[in-house]
Amino acid sequence: MAEFLGWRAEEVSEASTWWPEQIHPDDAEAVLQRFRDAVARQNPSCSHEYRIRHKLGHYLWIWDSNRIVYDGQGNAVRVIGCVVSIEDQKRADQALRKAKEELGQANQDLERKVEERTAKLQETAAELESWSYSIAHDMRAPLRTMHGYSKLLAEEQGPKLEPAARYYLQRIDAATQRLDQYIRDLLDYGKVVRGDLPMASVDAASLIDEIVTTYPDFQPARCDIQRVGALPPVQANAAALTQVISNLLDNAVKFAKPGAFPHVRIRAEEINGWVRLWFEDEGIGIDGRAHKRIFGIFQSLHPHGAYEGTGIGLAIVRRAVERMGGKVGVQSEPGHGSRFWVDLKKGMKETSI
Repeated sequence: MAEFLGWRAEEVSEASTWWPEQIHPDDAEAVLQRFRDAVARQNPSCSHEYRIRHKLGHYLWIWDSNRIVYDGQGNAVRVIGCVVSIEDQKRADQALRKAKEELGQANQDLERKVEERTAKLQETAAELESWSYSIAHDMRAPLRTMHGYSKLLAEEQGPKLEPAARYYLQRIDAATQRLDQYIRDLLDYGKVVRGDLPMASVDAASLIDEIVTTYPDFQPARCDIQRVGALPPVQANAAALTQVISNLLDNAVKFAKPGAFPHVRIRAEEINGWVRLWFEDEGIGIDGRAHKRIFGIFQSLHPHGAYEGTGIGLAIVRRAVERMGGKVGVQSEPGHGSRFWVDLKKGMKETSI
């Protein structure tokens, strides 16, 4: 060991005192106590790692493995040792610990920044939501006024107006109602995106029957909507599911082939704990390249005026279904109708007592 630490043999003639003196002060007591305990128990070996001083003054980490030889009376008479430098390992361990500490600190800093930015984003989102609702409601007020006065003007002064003037008045009223519909759809979209959606088991069959019965556009005189077979209950938010179903039915009725009476079929199938609701129509169909795009906001596949709509209905459907933990999709091709599907987890059936 002496040569390993840069000492000559004559410089360490009193090895019994030289060795302990070279051990780092922070390690010496533990090393010596471990050695004394081994001798007291007459253990044949004693191994430990510690820092020991080089002749030049710096300390090195070593792993010291000793074999203790005892005489017949159990006295330790000789120690055979093997010393291995573990300096590189210790430096690597130290570098690793430092890296872990720095990484931990970096993670804490990142989490703090994320929390701060999240809080700011939430604050900004709340401000924008408040602002958007305020703007939307403020915009609807003059639109209602425009609609009211244009209707009043048409009723009282219509016969006195030239045909062109009556046509312009009708266009003004139609544009007013269309803009009002845009605003109402945007408000609905905002509610779906940001509102609370408590989930419960919903009787899909009863909900669909209620929608078909109460919505004017779904009455038998305007379309034929048939519910085929049993519809299992689904895990959903009743208000959000109402928006989903009403928008899908509205699309099915609206995009009928020119001159054709709309026919819509609603059915369901169960797939591994999920319920897939199908809404099938015989309408104009959708090009396969547009199947994903139609679920985006403000997406319209038809020239303005060809079919009424704001391009927001299917975006509401997608966001509402996703927020309820489900999926939505479509199977369709031009001229052969559309089959929209909605996947939701199966709900619990009500049991009578």
